[in-house]
Amino acid sequence: MKHVMLMLVISMLMSQLLPAQDSLVRRQVIFKVNVFDSLSIKRSGYLAALNDSVLFITKGLFSSSFLNLSDHALQKFGYQNLEQVDLVRTGSNGRGALYGTICGILIGAVAGFVSGDDPEGFFSLSAGDKALLYGAIGAGGGAIIGGIIGAVAHKTFIIGGRKDQFRRMKVALGDRPFR
Repeated sequence: MKHVMLMLVISMLMSQLLPAQDSLVRRQVIFKVNVFDSLSIKRSGYLAALNDSVLFITKGLFSSSFLNLSDHALQKFGYQNLEQVDLVRTGSNGRGALYGTICGILIGAVAGFVSGDDPEGFFSLSAGDKALLYGAIGAGGGAIIGGIIGAVAHKTFIIGGRKDQFRRMKVALGDRPFR
């Protein structure tokens, strides 16, 4: 009990020495985008920026600002010329596989512990062994399922040249910094 109290007091004293963060730094989000214009021509690239009436995409990832981009690297689409916008976050396959793996391990481990020990015999497993085995099996299955879900996950916005639909897309994306 003394050790617990000592650790509690030390952690309380240490927390007074740590500086607080005034604001959270928002991560930049990278979206692959397919834009279909009013002539049903598909253009692909990465979402660079979005303002009240214009969507900007680039062919490749850019590093810092629009000032470094040439005119041919940056494409500009007014909401009047947009029919449909498809957005996919880069890395969604890996992120889906990671989340699926974690869920599969947890579900498999819980299922192994809940099933309990086997009766003594030639091939009997304890609850811990079953949790380890089921967790490994669940990790593989979860990674496959999560990877598939991540691959098909995307957002489609039907703009149809209407400003209200363009605003809905902007609101859905929020105030995220794009890269």
